[in-house]
Amino acid sequence: MKKIKYILVFFLLFFLSIIAYSQEVFPLANAQWTERFTYGEYPNSTSTFFRYVLQGDTVIDNIKRSKVYYIPDINKRDSLLVGYFYVKDKVVYYRQDVNDKPSGSSGHLDICDAYFGKDYPLYDFSLNEGDTASVYCGDVKLIVTLVDTLILEGIKQKRIFFNGYNNGLSYWLEGMGSTMGLFDHVEKIPTCSCYSRQFVCFCHNDTVLYLHPAFSECPQADFSSINEIKQDMVNISYNPTEHTISITSPYLINQVKIVNSSGVLLQKEQINGKYQTIVRAEHLPETGVCVAQIIFQDGRTVSKKIISK
Repeated sequence: MKKIKYILVFFLLFFLSIIAYSQEVFPLANAQWTERFTYGEYPNSTSTFFRYVLQGDTVIDNIKRSKVYYIPDINKRDSLLVGYFYVKDKVVYYRQDVNDKPSGSSGHLDICDAYFGKDYPLYDFSLNEGDTASVYCGDVKLIVTLVDTLILEGIKQKRIFFNGYNNGLSYWLEGMGSTMGLFDHVEKIPTCSCYSRQFVCFCHNDTVLYLHPAFSECPQADFSSINEIKQDMVNISYNPTEHTISITSPYLINQVKIVNSSGVLLQKEQINGKYQTIVRAEHLPETGVCVAQIIFQDGRTVSKKIISK
Protein backbone atom coordinates (compact mmCIF):
# COMPACT_ATOMS: atom_id res chain seq x y z
CA MET A 1 0.00 0.00 0.00
CA LYS A 2 2.86 2.36 0.91
CA LYS A 3 4.50 1.62 -2.42
CA ILE A 4 1.34 2.64 -4.30
CA LYS A 5 1.18 5.91 -2.32
CA TYR A 6 4.80 6.70 -3.18
CA ILE A 7 4.12 6.05 -6.85
CA LEU A 8 1.06 8.33 -6.81
CA VAL A 9 3.02 11.10 -5.04
CA PHE A 10 5.84 10.74 -7.59
CA PHE A 11 3.50 11.12 -10.55
CA LEU A 12 1.74 14.08 -8.91
CA LEU A 13 5.04 15.89 -8.32
CA PHE A 14 6.15 15.05 -11.86
CA PHE A 15 2.92 16.47 -13.28
CA LEU A 16 3.20 19.67 -11.20
CA SER A 17 6.82 20.12 -12.28
CA ILE A 18 5.73 19.96 -15.93
CA ILE A 19 3.12 22.66 -15.33
CA ALA A 20 5.64 24.87 -13.50
CA TYR A 21 8.21 24.36 -16.27
CA SER A 22 5.69 25.32 -18.95
CA GLN A 23 4.76 28.47 -17.02
CA GLU A 24 8.44 29.46 -16.86
CA VAL A 25 8.85 29.08 -20.63
CA PHE A 26 5.66 31.02 -21.32
CA PRO A 27 2.74 32.20 -19.16
CA LEU A 28 -0.41 30.12 -19.50
CA ALA A 29 -2.70 32.11 -17.17
CA ASN A 30 -3.21 35.59 -15.67
CA ALA A 31 -1.10 37.32 -18.31
CA GLN A 32 -1.76 40.29 -20.56
CA TRP A 33 0.03 42.02 -23.41
CA THR A 34 -0.94 45.64 -24.18
CA GLU A 35 -0.18 47.23 -27.55
CA ARG A 36 -0.98 50.49 -29.32
CA PHE A 37 -2.71 50.55 -32.70
CA THR A 38 -2.26 53.67 -34.83
CA TYR A 39 -4.22 54.30 -38.02
CA GLY A 40 -3.63 57.06 -40.59
CA GLU A 41 -0.73 59.41 -41.20
CA TYR A 42 0.57 62.02 -38.79
CA PRO A 43 -0.77 64.56 -37.83
CA ASN A 44 -4.19 63.10 -38.64
CA SER A 45 -3.53 59.68 -37.16
CA THR A 46 -5.63 58.14 -34.38
CA SER A 47 -4.50 55.65 -31.75
CA THR A 48 -6.14 53.13 -29.43
CA PHE A 49 -4.68 50.69 -26.92
CA PHE A 50 -5.66 47.04 -27.30
CA ARG A 51 -4.84 44.01 -25.25
CA TYR A 52 -4.43 40.23 -25.34
CA VAL A 53 -5.23 38.37 -22.11
CA LEU A 54 -5.09 34.75 -21.00
CA GLN A 55 -7.98 33.44 -18.96
CA GLY A 56 -9.43 29.96 -18.68
CA ASP A 57 -8.54 26.86 -20.65
CA THR A 58 -10.01 24.20 -22.89
CA VAL A 59 -9.07 20.88 -24.49
CA ILE A 60 -8.60 20.57 -28.26
CA ASP A 61 -7.22 17.40 -29.88
CA ASN A 62 -6.60 15.97 -26.38
CA ILE A 63 -4.29 18.89 -25.51
CA LYS A 64 -5.06 21.32 -22.70
CA ARG A 65 -4.73 24.89 -23.97
CA SER A 66 -4.99 28.38 -22.49
CA LYS A 67 -7.62 30.68 -24.00
CA VAL A 68 -6.41 33.92 -25.59
CA TYR A 69 -8.84 36.86 -25.62
CA TYR A 70 -8.49 40.05 -27.64
CA ILE A 71 -9.78 43.36 -26.25
CA PRO A 72 -9.92 45.85 -29.18
CA ASP A 73 -10.09 48.91 -26.93
CA ILE A 74 -9.03 48.81 -23.28
CA ASN A 75 -11.56 51.55 -22.51
CA LYS A 76 -14.43 49.24 -23.50
CA ARG A 77 -15.59 45.88 -22.21
CA ASP A 78 -15.68 43.93 -25.48
CA SER A 79 -13.49 40.85 -25.64
CA LEU A 80 -13.17 38.21 -28.35
CA LEU A 81 -11.86 34.67 -28.03
CA VAL A 82 -9.16 34.55 -30.73
CA GLY A 83 -7.04 31.46 -30.03
CA TYR A 84 -5.21 29.06 -27.75
CA PHE A 85 -1.68 28.51 -26.33
CA TYR A 86 0.15 25.46 -25.10
CA VAL A 87 3.83 24.71 -24.44
CA LYS A 88 5.81 21.61 -25.37
CA ASP A 89 9.60 21.11 -25.31
CA LYS A 90 10.35 24.87 -24.97
CA VAL A 91 8.16 25.65 -27.99
CA VAL A 92 5.07 27.85 -27.58
CA TYR A 93 2.28 26.71 -29.90
CA TYR A 94 -0.66 28.85 -30.94
CA ARG A 95 -3.89 27.94 -32.72
CA GLN A 96 -6.21 30.64 -33.99
CA ASP A 97 -9.89 30.11 -33.23
CA VAL A 98 -11.79 29.10 -36.38
CA ASN A 99 -14.34 31.88 -35.82
CA ASP A 100 -11.64 34.55 -35.68
CA LYS A 101 -10.92 36.04 -39.11
CA PRO A 102 -9.63 39.54 -38.44
CA SER A 103 -7.62 41.87 -40.68
CA GLY A 104 -4.53 43.85 -39.82
CA SER A 105 -6.24 47.17 -40.44
CA SER A 106 -8.67 46.50 -37.57
CA GLY A 107 -5.85 46.43 -34.99
CA HIS A 108 -5.86 42.66 -34.53
CA LEU A 109 -3.28 40.55 -36.35
CA ASP A 110 -3.53 39.62 -40.03
CA ILE A 111 -2.30 36.07 -39.59
CA CYS A 112 -0.53 34.02 -42.27
CA ASP A 113 -3.01 31.97 -44.33
CA ALA A 114 -0.99 28.78 -43.89
CA TYR A 115 -1.33 29.02 -40.09
CA PHE A 116 -5.10 29.50 -39.89
CA GLY A 117 -6.88 26.85 -37.79
CA LYS A 118 -3.64 24.92 -37.17
CA ASP A 119 -1.10 24.55 -34.38
CA TYR A 120 2.08 26.39 -35.24
CA PRO A 121 5.20 27.38 -33.28
CA LEU A 122 4.81 30.97 -32.16
CA TYR A 123 8.07 30.96 -30.20
CA ASP A 124 10.90 28.43 -30.12
CA PHE A 125 12.98 28.99 -27.02
CA SER A 126 15.26 26.04 -27.81
CA LEU A 127 17.06 28.19 -30.42
CA ASN A 128 20.76 28.91 -29.94
CA GLU A 129 23.34 31.13 -31.64
CA GLY A 130 23.53 30.42 -35.37
CA ASP A 131 20.04 28.85 -35.55
CA THR A 132 17.45 30.22 -37.96
CA ALA A 133 13.84 31.28 -37.34
CA SER A 134 11.30 31.65 -40.14
CA VAL A 135 9.04 34.70 -39.61
CA TYR A 136 6.47 36.83 -41.45
CA CYS A 137 4.81 33.88 -43.20
CA GLY A 138 8.18 32.43 -44.21
CA ASP A 139 9.11 35.54 -46.19
CA VAL A 140 11.94 36.42 -43.79
CA LYS A 141 14.67 34.28 -42.20
CA LEU A 142 16.27 35.53 -39.00
CA ILE A 143 19.55 34.20 -37.62
CA VAL A 144 20.14 34.07 -33.87
CA THR A 145 23.08 36.38 -33.12
CA LEU A 146 23.09 36.35 -29.32
CA VAL A 147 21.60 34.34 -26.48
CA ASP A 148 21.80 35.54 -22.88
CA THR A 149 19.54 35.67 -19.82
CA LEU A 150 17.34 38.23 -18.07
CA ILE A 151 15.70 38.01 -14.64
CA LEU A 152 11.89 37.95 -14.86
CA GLU A 153 9.78 37.39 -11.71
CA GLY A 154 12.93 36.23 -9.95
CA ILE A 155 13.61 33.58 -12.59
CA LYS A 156 16.54 33.62 -15.01
CA GLN A 157 14.93 33.57 -18.46
CA LYS A 158 16.47 32.99 -21.87
CA ARG A 159 16.70 36.02 -24.18
CA ILE A 160 17.22 35.62 -27.92
CA PHE A 161 18.45 38.33 -30.31
CA PHE A 162 18.23 38.07 -34.11
CA ASN A 163 19.98 39.83 -36.95
CA GLY A 164 17.76 42.39 -38.68
CA TYR A 165 14.99 42.12 -36.05
CA ASN A 166 14.27 45.82 -35.43
CA ASN A 167 17.96 46.53 -36.14
CA GLY A 168 18.97 44.02 -33.50
CA LEU A 169 17.32 46.01 -30.69
CA SER A 170 14.33 43.71 -30.10
CA TYR A 171 14.34 40.17 -28.75
CA TRP A 172 12.36 37.15 -27.64
CA LEU A 173 12.19 36.55 -23.89
CA GLU A 174 11.09 33.39 -22.11
CA GLY A 175 8.11 34.03 -19.88
CA MET A 176 6.89 36.93 -22.05
CA GLY A 177 7.38 36.70 -25.82
CA SER A 178 8.64 39.38 -28.23
CA THR A 179 9.36 43.03 -27.45
CA MET A 180 7.93 43.80 -30.92
CA GLY A 181 4.49 42.49 -29.92
CA LEU A 182 2.96 39.16 -29.03
CA PHE A 183 2.14 38.11 -32.61
CA ASP A 184 4.32 40.52 -34.60
CA HIS A 185 6.48 37.92 -36.36
CA VAL A 186 3.66 35.62 -37.55
CA GLU A 187 1.70 38.28 -39.42
CA LYS A 188 1.67 39.06 -43.10
CA ILE A 189 4.00 41.90 -44.07
CA PRO A 190 1.75 45.00 -44.31
CA THR A 191 0.99 46.17 -47.86
CA CYS A 192 0.58 49.80 -46.76
CA SER A 193 1.98 52.15 -44.15
CA CYS A 194 -1.48 53.38 -43.14
CA TYR A 195 -1.42 51.59 -39.79
CA SER A 196 1.07 50.33 -37.23
CA ARG A 197 1.20 48.51 -33.91
CA GLN A 198 3.64 48.99 -31.06
CA PHE A 199 4.19 46.83 -27.99
CA VAL A 200 3.54 48.75 -24.76
CA CYS A 201 3.82 46.44 -21.77
CA PHE A 202 3.49 42.94 -20.36
CA CYS A 203 1.82 42.02 -17.04
CA HIS A 204 1.67 38.74 -15.17
CA ASN A 205 -0.32 38.18 -12.00
CA ASP A 206 -1.21 41.90 -12.03
CA THR A 207 2.48 42.89 -11.96
CA VAL A 208 4.13 44.90 -14.74
CA LEU A 209 7.20 42.92 -15.81
CA TYR A 210 8.09 44.82 -18.98
CA LEU A 211 7.41 48.41 -20.08
CA HIS A 212 8.55 49.62 -23.50
CA PRO A 213 10.97 52.58 -23.14
CA ALA A 214 8.72 54.69 -25.42
CA PHE A 215 5.94 54.68 -22.79
CA SER A 216 5.82 56.14 -19.29
CA GLU A 217 3.25 53.75 -17.83
CA CYS A 218 1.33 50.55 -18.45
CA PRO A 219 -2.50 50.63 -18.38
CA GLN A 220 -3.71 48.96 -15.19
CA ALA A 221 -4.40 45.24 -15.52
CA ASP A 222 -8.13 44.51 -15.57
CA PHE A 223 -9.62 41.11 -16.34
CA SER A 224 -13.19 42.20 -15.62
CA SER A 225 -13.96 42.37 -19.36
CA ILE A 226 -14.32 38.61 -19.44
CA ASN A 227 -16.56 38.20 -16.44
CA GLU A 228 -19.79 36.23 -16.75
CA ILE A 229 -22.53 38.09 -18.61
CA LYS A 230 -25.62 38.81 -16.52
CA GLN A 231 -29.01 37.96 -18.00
CA ASP A 232 -30.39 41.48 -17.60
CA MET A 233 -27.57 42.92 -19.68
CA VAL A 234 -29.04 41.36 -22.84
CA ASN A 235 -32.46 42.49 -24.08
CA ILE A 236 -34.63 40.39 -26.39
CA SER A 237 -38.13 40.97 -27.76
CA TYR A 238 -40.30 38.83 -30.02
CA ASN A 239 -42.72 40.24 -32.59
CA PRO A 240 -45.16 37.43 -33.50
CA THR A 241 -46.79 39.48 -36.25
CA GLU A 242 -43.57 39.99 -38.20
CA HIS A 243 -41.94 36.77 -36.91
CA THR A 244 -38.83 38.64 -35.80
CA ILE A 245 -36.64 38.57 -32.70
CA SER A 246 -34.80 41.78 -31.76
CA ILE A 247 -31.65 41.44 -29.65
CA THR A 248 -29.46 44.15 -28.12
CA SER A 249 -26.33 43.55 -26.05
CA PRO A 250 -23.30 45.45 -24.71
CA TYR A 251 -21.17 42.62 -26.14
CA LEU A 252 -20.54 41.62 -29.73
CA ILE A 253 -22.93 38.86 -30.83
CA ASN A 254 -21.48 36.07 -32.95
CA GLN A 255 -24.38 33.63 -33.35
CA VAL A 256 -27.99 33.04 -32.34
CA LYS A 257 -29.55 29.58 -31.98
CA ILE A 258 -33.24 28.90 -31.38
CA VAL A 259 -34.26 25.61 -29.78
CA ASN A 260 -37.64 24.28 -28.70
CA SER A 261 -38.61 23.08 -25.22
CA SER A 262 -37.18 19.63 -26.03
CA GLY A 263 -33.80 21.08 -26.99
CA VAL A 264 -34.24 20.51 -30.74
CA LEU A 265 -32.49 23.12 -32.87
CA LEU A 266 -35.03 25.06 -34.94
CA GLN A 267 -32.83 27.75 -36.40
CA LYS A 268 -29.25 29.04 -36.38
CA GLU A 269 -28.18 32.51 -37.52
CA GLN A 270 -24.61 33.78 -37.93
CA ILE A 271 -24.32 37.41 -36.76
CA ASN A 272 -20.53 37.94 -36.93
CA GLY A 273 -20.04 40.75 -34.46
CA LYS A 274 -22.94 43.14 -33.86
CA TYR A 275 -24.35 44.77 -30.73
CA GLN A 276 -27.87 44.77 -32.14
CA THR A 277 -29.56 42.39 -34.55
CA ILE A 278 -32.97 41.28 -35.81
CA VAL A 279 -33.49 37.58 -36.54
CA ARG A 280 -36.35 36.35 -38.69
CA ALA A 281 -37.90 33.46 -36.75
CA GLU A 282 -40.27 31.75 -39.16
CA HIS A 283 -39.84 28.30 -37.60
CA LEU A 284 -41.21 29.12 -34.13
CA PRO A 285 -44.36 27.23 -33.09
CA GLU A 286 -47.57 29.27 -32.87
CA THR A 287 -47.84 28.53 -29.15
CA GLY A 288 -45.34 27.36 -26.56
CA VAL A 289 -41.90 28.23 -25.23
CA CYS A 290 -38.63 28.32 -27.13
CA VAL A 291 -35.16 29.42 -26.09
CA ALA A 292 -32.82 31.80 -27.91
CA GLN A 293 -29.19 30.92 -27.22
CA ILE A 294 -27.03 34.00 -27.84
CA ILE A 295 -23.34 33.21 -28.40
CA PHE A 296 -20.92 36.12 -28.10
CA GLN A 297 -17.62 36.49 -29.92
CA ASP A 298 -15.60 35.69 -26.80
CA GLY A 299 -17.36 32.30 -26.45
CA ARG A 300 -19.77 33.19 -23.60
CA THR A 301 -23.47 32.47 -23.97
CA VAL A 302 -26.81 33.72 -22.62
CA SER A 303 -30.15 31.95 -22.99
CA LYS A 304 -33.47 33.82 -23.16
CA LYS A 305 -37.01 32.42 -23.25
CA ILE A 306 -39.36 33.23 -26.15
CA ILE A 307 -43.06 32.72 -25.44
CA SER A 308 -45.47 32.31 -28.36
CA LYS A 309 -49.19 32.81 -27.62
